Amino acid sequence: MWILYDKLTESRAEVGVRCTASRKTDYPFKLTVTRLNINNLWHIIIKNSGHNYSVLSNPSQHPCHQKLTDKEKSLIKSLTHSHVPLKNILLNLLQQNPDTAVVSQDIRNERKWLQKERLNGKNPVEALLDMMEDSGYYGYCVEKDVDLNHMTKLFFTHFKGINLV
Repeated sequence: MWILYDKLTESRAEVGVRCTASRKTDYPFKLTVTRLNINNLWHIIIKNSGHNYSVLSNPSQHPCHQKLTDKEKSLIKSLTHSHVPLKNILLNLLQQNPDTAVVSQDIRNERKWLQKERLNGKNPVEALLDMMEDSGYYGYCVEKDVDLNHMTKLFFTHFKGINLV
C-alpha cells in the first residue's frame, strides 16, 4: 500500500504567475505500508519524509475540513432567504457548533450555489422576465440588440399602474 500526500503532484502555477486554482505544493512525502503473511505484522517504510511547508495550527485550514454538513447548508439556506447578513449567519453557525470549520467564504459559495439553483440555468434578467410573466401581475416591454443578443431597454409596470393611468 502506498500513502501519498493529497497535494503531491506538481503545481500548475508558472514562476511569477499566481494560480489560485491550484493547491498543489510539490510535497515530496511518500511511505509504504506492507503486511507480511508470515507473522501478520505491518511494516512501514518512509521513502521521503521531507516537508516543504509549516504544520497547520488548525485543521480547519485544510479544505477537506471546510465542507458544509447538510444541517449547515439548510441553516444557510433558511437564513439567506430571510436576508440575514453573512456575518450573522457565521455567528449563528458558530453558536450552534463552536467546533465548526466553516469560514465566510464557504457561506458565500453556498449562497452563490443557492442563487444558481434558484435561477435554474437562466441569467438574472431571463429569470426576472419569467417571474413577471408567470405572476400575471406585470406587463413589460423589451428592446434587444439583435446583433449582440443583448437587452438594451426594459420597461415594466404592475397592471394596476396601467389602470390608474
